[in-house]
Amino acid sequence: MIGGGVSSEVVKCIEEWVPGDHDDESGFQDELQNYLDERLNESDNADMHVGLGGSSGEQFPVRVEHGKSRADVAVGEEVGIELKYNLTNNRVYELKGQIDTYRKEYPCVVAVACGLSDKGRWREIQNEYGGMGTVGMNQSEVHFIHKQSEHFGKDPSEVRDDSDGFLGEGGLL
Repeated sequence: MIGGGVSSEVVKCIEEWVPGDHDDESGFQDELQNYLDERLNESDNADMHVGLGGSSGEQFPVRVEHGKSRADVAVGEEVGIELKYNLTNNRVYELKGQIDTYRKEYPCVVAVACGLSDKGRWREIQNEYGGMGTVGMNQSEVHFIHKQSEHFGKDPSEVRDDSDGFLGEGGLL
């Protein structure tokens, strides 16, 4: 993992996140922003690693529609997150272009699908980034995390899905 620290903690947090049930992408986006801000910056969060958030005094700004690429959610200048709601195969091509744009700005890019209509193209795009490590002179890592719609709004303790990994489908590339 290139970024370590903040980027690995952000990926871990997103993997553990169980979204509420929303009617549109902006609802998921706002919820993810609030969730990450709380997890990364609250000093009483006992499970955070040393050096993040309250443990070191350093704070991590979590913003929506941030940067030149207008990342759906961004953590500082380190992590750009593109979130898609009910991702269809046609919109996967749009996602690929956004990932390429984010890679020019952020050392770590996370694509989050809150619901998928078909996993085939999602898996193909993961494979496309499997062998890539650079864009120009900038190195960046790309992560893919799928949040299954049948889990939306559930208590995290109720959600276990070993077929796709903990709390959904996560992938590190």
